[in-house]
Amino acid sequence: MNKRCIFALIISLLLGLFPSCPVEAARGLPGSPEFGYGAWIHPYGADFNQGLALQADLNLDWIGVIFDWAAHAPVKNTDLNFSHFNPVFLTASRLGTPVVISITNPPDWALTGQGPDPSTALFLIDKLITAFPGQITAIELFPGANLKSGWKADPNPADYMNLYAHIAKYLQKTNSQIELIAAGLSPLPANPESTDQDDLLFLCGLYKAGAAREMRVISIRFPTLAGDPLTAPSEDNKFAFRRYEKIRQVMLDHNHQNGLLWITLINPPDGKINPGDAKYQDLQKQAEWLQQAIIQARGQLYIGAVMINNLNTPAKGLLDFTSGSLILEQNQLHPFYNVLKALIEPSKPESAVTPPGRPKGTTLLKCKNKT
Repeated sequence: MNKRCIFALIISLLLGLFPSCPVEAARGLPGSPEFGYGAWIHPYGADFNQGLALQADLNLDWIGVIFDWAAHAPVKNTDLNFSHFNPVFLTASRLGTPVVISITNPPDWALTGQGPDPSTALFLIDKLITAFPGQITAIELFPGANLKSGWKADPNPADYMNLYAHIAKYLQKTNSQIELIAAGLSPLPANPESTDQDDLLFLCGLYKAGAAREMRVISIRFPTLAGDPLTAPSEDNKFAFRRYEKIRQVMLDHNHQNGLLWITLINPPDGKINPGDAKYQDLQKQAEWLQQAIIQARGQLYIGAVMINNLNTPAKGLLDFTSGSLILEQNQLHPFYNVLKALIEPSKPESAVTPPGRPKGTTLLKCKNKT
């Protein structure tokens, strides 16, 4: 036996001494059967330090940060400063919590007539990746893409697909493991004078542009809702929480069975659409509504994750993030906090209990030695 063969044999024997485990996807992403619980934290909002403490106490599967592009770079060639985000990433790293960044509000100088310039958006993303190497697990790319307020131009699925593909190609070329979360679809009332696009029609347009081949996760947002979480969606009620069923049907119609949905914004009903929903202005009623909504969502195997609430109060002017904070005045906590903690705890690997509607995942399997 020559020296090369002996060396190879020694290496194989040494490798056999160590356990081998498959690389697992973060909860809520393709490749993981587990439902992901997430929440947003706002470095520029009130009670930020208290929000960091809640981030640790809740044992979340995801922590989300909103990157308001125009606020950080109102003029071209601004020296981007990400220092406000450092505590979030340090806490997430210590806890082992994946981070999702939602890039919103592109500045005027970064726009073309078709929306955000793909190359300029890629430059921003590269800056973020460089600033936080290996610490960004997912990026939600310009949520509200079917709205002029989110896209900053007349919404067009082909234009969004072009930008998405441009960034996805770069991530693939650089062997990045960052997951792109697409679209952030929002339902809207019929308005013939608006250039906003219906969420279902916009999604159909994305599929015509090739979304089934490119997009693994599509996000939906509910800045405005009506009715209890079990209310069935209909043409007369586009603001039912179960609107996600309509989105899923479009996915199935376009052979995108393997695609996942994320819900990245939930504002409980407040009575502005349906006067009967004014009861949900009561905090305890809000907690009950959110609990029912989360249980409903996690029972759908095609919903990967839900970004449930704000840990602390968002900064003023943050688009659509009008829902309340888990931190109330005088350091009191919203009654949903304890509900959320009770929902999350049984889903963790150290617990033998699994939430109804979701299978146990690979996180509970022990590693086996190679033979």
